[in-house]
Formats: sequence, C-alpha cells, structure tokens
Amino acid sequence: HAFHCSEAVPTGLDYPTDDNGAIGSFVSNPVWFTLTVNINPPVITSASVLSVGTSIATIAWTTDVPATSEVVYGATTSYGSSISQTATSTAHSVTLTGLVSGATYHAAVSSSYYGATATSSDLIFTTELLPSVVSPVVIGVPASYAPPSTLEPVSIPTSSALSGAASSSLGSESSFFAAELVSLRGELEALLKKALQEGKITAGLRFVRDLRRGDRGADVRSLQVYLGKADAGPDARMLRAHGYTDYFGILTFRALREYQASVGLPATGFFGPLTRKKIGS
Repeated sequence: HAFHCSEAVPTGLDYPTDDNGAIGSFVSNPVWFTLTVNINPPVITSASVLSVGTSIATIAWTTDVPATSEVVYGATTSYGSSISQTATSTAHSVTLTGLVSGATYHAAVSSSYYGATATSSDLIFTTELLPSVVSPVVIGVPASYAPPSTLEPVSIPTSSALSGAASSSLGSESSFFAAELVSLRGELEALLKKALQEGKITAGLRFVRDLRRGDRGADVRSLQVYLGKADAGPDARMLRAHGYTDYFGILTFRALREYQASVGLPATGFFGPLTRKKIGS
C-alpha cells in the first residue's frame, strides 16, 4: 500500500491499516506495514563570534526549529575541545572560557533536532592581548659607595620668618598702589561729572530701559545731555540752562516731547523703544 504522512511519528513502529491504507481502523483482517519518517536537520543561520576577550569568547547562532547547542573549537580545524547544551532553543549562545590571550582559534557550531544534526562552516577569531606591564627600572648603587659619616647642618628659615618678610614687602607696595588707585579714581569721577554737566559727553548713549517722569539714574542724565545738544526748541534750551541732573522731571518731560515731535515720533514724553531706537541710530 502507498501511504503519505504529513506529521512526524516515531520511526520503525508497525501500524495496522485497512484495505484502503487508513491507519487505526478496526478491521477484521488488518494489514501491517512499517512506517519510516525522515527528519530534516535544523537550518543554522547567523553563526558568528559576538564578543572576544583576553580569555573568553561568545558565539551565537539561530536555527529554524528548537534544537540543541554545541560548539567545537581549537587551534586548528581539527578543533579538539567542545561545549554542548542539551536544552533546545532557536536562539543559541555559547561562551568559551579558559582561552589563551592573543591566540587564534577555529570554531564550528552544530545543532541537533530529533537526531538530525547540522554543522556550520568554520569560524575564526583571535583573543585580545593582555595589557603590557612596564617593568620597574632598578638603579644600582656601586659597591664602593660609602655614605658620609657626618652631615653638615643646613640653616633653613622658618615659614613664619619667610611670610613675615614677604608680608612686610608686599604690604608697603600694596598700600602705595591702593593710595594711587583711590586718587586716580577720584580725579576720573570729577572729570566725568564735569563733562556730563557741560554736555561734552553723553555716557555712550546706551539706554537699556524705558524712562518716564519720576525716574532717576545716570541714564536720565545722559538723556538730558542728548536733548540739550539736539536743541529741538525752547524747552531743550531751558533744560540746558537749568543744568543736567539724575532726575526725570517736568523740564526733561517737555524737552523730550519737543524732540519727539521734531523727529516725527509720537510726542508722548515717554522714553520708550521707539525713541531709544531713534537716538541709538
């Protein structure tokens, strides 16, 4: 009888059939036959050396069906050493230990599925070298050398004596420069104040904030100086005649409105972004 089986069954067992070849039918005159099933070996893919150290290496691969794991390895393709795992899986990973540093190894992986075994091609890897160790240099002393029996005393000044001398010298110099700095700073401030009052400088005309009536500061004085020099009308001349201060009062307010009107800006008397941009340009 011809028989086709789509599922794997144990090999070498006898099964009863009827006249049409159906297995397991209860018939009065069964026909017995021997069923032999051929099982294909697993398909090995992606076999590679994942990582290598000075004395270990990890090899991994995959199979299309759950199968066992084994790695054979050695210095040549004759291998000689092996590690196996009986647990079945489709993802395999085996770590080799006790390897020699800086040595080249050959390895091959294999997996078995119900007695059918597949083996990969040869894999080659080299373990890492151990870090080099620098030997200490030993300087020999001649046998004829003899240390002196006595040592002459050396006078070393104490830290307090050194710090006292240094402090005395530095202290006098520091006092001199500090006095000079104070004097120069006073002269500079007097010159700047006089120049601002006379309208000779405008402190760079760098305004970083809005100004309105009641505000105080050096930037208010700079604005007053600018308005006096711009001379947009009688209010500017009145501000200049009164003298420049750090206070944004009624004279500054009127002179600012006068200037804004002369340059085509809204005459609000408020020193905001538009006026700051105009003056800055």
